[in-house]
Amino acid sequence: MECDLDELIAVGGQAVSVALTGVVLPFTLGVAGLHLLFGVPLLAAIFAGAAMTATSIGITASVLGELKVLRSREGQMVIGAAVLDDILGIVILAVVAALAGGEGIAAGPLVKLVGAASVFVAVALALSRTAAPAFDSMVDRLRAPGEVVVAAFLVLSAVCFAAQAFGLEAALGAFAGGLILSASRHRQAIERAIQPLVALFASVFFVLIGSSLNFSVLNPFNPANHAGLVMAAFLLITAMVTKLVTGWSYLSAEPSNRLAVGLAMMPRGEVGLIFLGLGSQSGVFSPSLEAAILLMVIGTTFLAPILLRLALPQPSDGAPPTAMALASEHPEAV
Repeated sequence: MECDLDELIAVGGQAVSVALTGVVLPFTLGVAGLHLLFGVPLLAAIFAGAAMTATSIGITASVLGELKVLRSREGQMVIGAAVLDDILGIVILAVVAALAGGEGIAAGPLVKLVGAASVFVAVALALSRTAAPAFDSMVDRLRAPGEVVVAAFLVLSAVCFAAQAFGLEAALGAFAGGLILSASRHRQAIERAIQPLVALFASVFFVLIGSSLNFSVLNPFNPANHAGLVMAAFLLITAMVTKLVTGWSYLSAEPSNRLAVGLAMMPRGEVGLIFLGLGSQSGVFSPSLEAAILLMVIGTTFLAPILLRLALPQPSDGAPPTAMALASEHPEAV
């Protein structure tokens, strides 16, 4: 529901370039490194590589907003790219979830699944333009308590059912439902109404993720854990560097703070944890790989805001800095 299709279109090709680089690089290097260097089974390596793809929109937008650069050219580019790589990450999620379900790694089924997931998201984007007025009209006709929440829940249930009917993950259906409702006039009312549910189930989700992990594999005094700790360091460094490179992956005729763009793309978050949860439930992760992925998510989430504040110091007069001002303050980042 946080996606704005108009803003997504406005940032254009630069956001697409940043998003594609931010998905392809961490996924490719993560899968190759885990499989070839650490001997991780291919399916588990694919799951872990997929967990490294999606940027956390909420964390990035919060930091950029506090620094008053969310509406700058760099800020809009980052938000657009984060939305795009979240979409790509959700599509990858549908694919790897099917692989974990025993469909195997074969070209035909994979192409069919990627095509179905892509079409599903494309239809959701189209419906975000056309279905929102019909949804608003239906809600306006209802005169029952909680009509906004009930109507939104019906949309969510319908698209999740449709996603599973097509052999896709329910999380992709939930994302599509949010896209459809993102243009609704009742969007703010929906967000207010579901806030208690978000707080409740997000807390339960994090508790389940934490309780399922075996942190004894991170004990550095146990020689048997050293390989796992090296793997965790590899994932964290790869996750940071591959997103940082995205700041130099687009063409721009104007001065641009490329360092800030790369840092803003760095934090993983909710989508990475969803991958971790599904991988744990399916049994494809070893305890050391589970812990390594969690450390990667935590590390990028905590380090990115700190580094971004250093790359984008808040101006003393409180005015939003322009791209030119930011570039003059950080010429090495251009």
